[in-house]
Amino acid sequence: MLVWFIPERARTESPTESIWRSLLPSAGLPPVTRAVFLALLPSMAATWALGGLYLSLGSSILRTVLGVQSHFVVGIVLGVFFAAGAAGPLVTAPLAPRPREWFGYATLILGLIVTVAAMVVGALPLYVVGSLAAGVGFGATFRFVISALGEVAPADQRGQVFATMYIVSYLAFSLPGLAAGLAVGRFGLEPTAVTYGGSDVALVAAAMLAAVVQARRRAGVDEPWPACPALSGAR
Repeated sequence: MLVWFIPERARTESPTESIWRSLLPSAGLPPVTRAVFLALLPSMAATWALGGLYLSLGSSILRTVLGVQSHFVVGIVLGVFFAAGAAGPLVTAPLAPRPREWFGYATLILGLIVTVAAMVVGALPLYVVGSLAAGVGFGATFRFVISALGEVAPADQRGQVFATMYIVSYLAFSLPGLAAGLAVGRFGLEPTAVTYGGSDVALVAAAMLAAVVQARRRAGVDEPWPACPALSGAR
């Protein structure tokens, strides 16, 4: 309903044409966004693959690995992760872009490490704490991704850029979960879940490395990346 109150730019076509054109799927990356988009790929993959882990194997992990038999408790623990994910953008809203980025990475990787450790030792309280931290990191990191892409995307192609972002994100959400489901039958639930979590830790580490490399390149004489306040922080 709130969409009706968003101001529109001047139209160059009739309302009917605009409506029908908006229904046509369109995705793409203008040249000015490609370097930033590639730098953010590990962040997109890490966050949405983590969501896929919780939705694909989360309930099985709680029942089989952590010994939780109550469906209500299972739902509560999974809800902790997703509620924290919704709170992540709110928690980081007062922060400048650069601290927001690193807060997201730090809480995400810390939560993942704690969650994987909890599965190894079979500690439910530790798993809940890890889920809480990982959820906050999920929300904060993905909020940063959206802000960074919004900074560099041309106004008339922003929809295409965000469509591409969601295509990548949903692939990262679904494909690892499908692969993990197949792997459980062959390798077992706990080894699969621990490997999945460890792989996600590696993705977050890659995202952090990409952020450091980009910051160093932009600080040097040669500046091959497009200017992006959300990625470089306030100057």
